[in-house]
Amino acid sequence: MSELSKETIVSEMMETNEKNPVGHALKMLTDFSVETKRGTVSGKAGDYIVKRNNGTVSVLKSSMFFRKYRVLR
Repeated sequence: MSELSKETIVSEMMETNEKNPVGHALKMLTDFSVETKRGTVSGKAGDYIVKRNNGTVSVLKSSMFFRKYRVLR
């Protein structure tokens, strides 16, 4: 199993300052792969796994993660 960094709660970036949690995110410290509804997705160290409250799982590069999400805690 890969090493994980601290789990965070995230909200989507919006034009307003709303802070509605949409899921959890993990910043991965090593290369990894994860099962999603679309099949197995691979990622590199530094990428994020995001699990939304509706159960959807996605992998995002760090630069894209910070454009799309805001860390709440």
